[in-house]
Amino acid sequence: MKLSSSCSIGNIDPQKPIYIIGGGFSGLCLGYFFKKYQIPFKLYEKEPRVGGKINSLSGPFGNSETAAHAFYMNEPMLDEIKELNLTPLFAAKKLKKKIYRKTKFSSPVLGAGELVSLSSKLLFKTTPKYYPEMTLAEYLAPLGGDDIQNEVFAAAMLGIYAADSNQLHLSSLFPGIDFSNITSYLDFLIKIKKNKSPFKFRSVSFSGGMKELTEAIKTYISKEIETSSYQKVLPHNAIICTNAHEASNLLQAENPELHQRLNEIDYQALSSATLFTKYEIKALKNSFGCLFSPRAYPGKIRGLLANWEIFPDQRKSETHHSYTFIMDGCENISENLENELKALGMENAWQQKLHLSITSWEKGLPLYNFQRFRVIEEISSCEFKNIGLFGNYIGGISLREIFNAAKNLAEDINHERS
Repeated sequence: MKLSSSCSIGNIDPQKPIYIIGGGFSGLCLGYFFKKYQIPFKLYEKEPRVGGKINSLSGPFGNSETAAHAFYMNEPMLDEIKELNLTPLFAAKKLKKKIYRKTKFSSPVLGAGELVSLSSKLLFKTTPKYYPEMTLAEYLAPLGGDDIQNEVFAAAMLGIYAADSNQLHLSSLFPGIDFSNITSYLDFLIKIKKNKSPFKFRSVSFSGGMKELTEAIKTYISKEIETSSYQKVLPHNAIICTNAHEASNLLQAENPELHQRLNEIDYQALSSATLFTKYEIKALKNSFGCLFSPRAYPGKIRGLLANWEIFPDQRKSETHHSYTFIMDGCENISENLENELKALGMENAWQQKLHLSITSWEKGLPLYNFQRFRVIEEISSCEFKNIGLFGNYIGGISLREIFNAAKNLAEDINHERS
């Protein structure tokens, strides 16, 4: 059968056992839903632990997340993980979302005049003529002047894609929308609303952090997992759940064309630096944190999370504070962070630090540019011999999209088996 969920490509034989290669979040989600639907499978992970980038490092002052800090979920998704017997922690309500503008953590993001102007343009302005390579920045350009373009729109998707809007391919971000048939921003907004889930989403974590979720899935499918297991030869009927470049290496002998094309997908090097400090950044009180446009801010910081404002139940001490900085690159993270905190007027946070935990990823997130879109579109027509690909570089970058795509794929396979 052909794999047709949003994050998958290839084909497998649904009547035979399936081999999942990779025990990161993608592989775990597939394993979880395969188990729920009683689909025979085996999961191989080359590392001694599962979870991939997702991990919660425990310390005397609290947990440090190495990647995703929360899972954006709605009630149906929470119902799907009831078998794991987890107690979710919900993000505090009415938290502000801020963007760094003109040396301030701004919320509301837009001034009154900017808001009136933008609202008017959204209602009445026509969109630029669409072409396949169009970026999000190009599409939004008629809506605002340089300040809004460089400070707000450039940062609009940083929290999800960790990239400037001028790097992001428009149709990749909104795959369900045919932009060739949209002539106004009002039409665009209506299409987005139609595609919106009727269920409310909330940011969710757990008392032990995100690792609690991956460990619970590991326990649930423990009989089907084999860790510290590197597959030099791909087993028949395998779904590869690694990043694109690791998948490329695994396919070098099996499919040289796929091997070459997958290597063309770009990845962004990212670091997560969690600072425990006695100093409270008062500008982040009652907020999720702040995004930093790479066009308006010269440093390496791309995002700042106020961890215990978001999840106050994870706080260990009322006199301590926890902030996570998402930073561009993998080199000199501690030095860069110290210098940037000084430049931002927050040197006290560094001077009163209790602990700094840094995790870097050379292949942090796939870049959702036109090149990725073209590669995925072209390899979708390639011949797959009982090989599948599943991951966030294919059609959905968020944990939510991976989770739902895994569920849909398991349902499809279960239907073919029955």
